Amino acid sequence: SAAVWGSVTLWNWRPHGVVDADMVGVLEDLLSGRGDADDPTTARLLGTLGVELAFGPDDRGVRAAQRAVEMARRIGEPELLGRTLNNFCLAVWGRPGAAELRLAATDEALALAARGLPRRTEFMAHLHRAAIRLHLGDLAGFAATVDAVGGIDVDVAIIGAGAAGLGAAHALRGSGLSLIVLEGRDGAGKDGTIKRITEHLSVRATRV
Repeated sequence: SAAVWGSVTLWNWRPHGVVDADMVGVLEDLLSGRGDADDPTTARLLGTLGVELAFGPDDRGVRAAQRAVEMARRIGEPELLGRTLNNFCLAVWGRPGAAELRLAATDEALALAARGLPRRTEFMAHLHRAAIRLHLGDLAGFAATVDAVGGIDVDVAIIGAGAAGLGAAHALRGSGLSLIVLEGRDGAGKDGTIKRITEHLSVRATRV
């Protein structure tokens, strides 16, 4: 459940400058019992730890995210590699050389587009790439990336897989329209995600 917070997204889910020491402790405890063998869950936990430490004072988060990417490359699953590359983009944000590192990560992710990369991950990679190009003053590159996003050809894009988003998708079934539902987490709907994480925690010792 802890790794769900490391799913593909555009922004860090923590307020700027905040590191949740409790969540970092949970992730480090989970990783301490997993060993060094290549494993998808380990890669997801490492990537999540990288994002959790993105605003930390040292490079522990960057190193965790880099380990996640390297492990995902060896495992060879496009969905996992796309996710960990997204984690890496967030972990290095604001650090020296971040723009070039993030651009390389998004390029690597987008190279997986025809090999099993989820459409949501592809879309997020394009958004990251557009922001980086704009940051670097590359207006032609920015325009090309925006055009590429437009090349993801669907009739309807629904933002958010909560009750309203899924209700809209259900209502469009049978309409003949192609659609994509974009959700920033691996689970559909924040209520379900929160329930999965908190159902086994003590209500006296945990605040959500």
